[in-house]
Amino acid sequence: MFTRLSMAALAFLTCLWMALIFDFGNVMHHLSEFLQALEAD
Repeated sequence: MFTRLSMAALAFLTCLWMALIFDFGNVMHHLSEFLQALEAD
């Protein structure tokens, strides 16, 4: 569970960093897909 939480935190920070460089709306779209993937798993 800790590893999974760490991966989620890392992915969130990555998306946050990308949001500073790329289109924010596109990043949020991928983030929502990532969260849905976690819930499905």
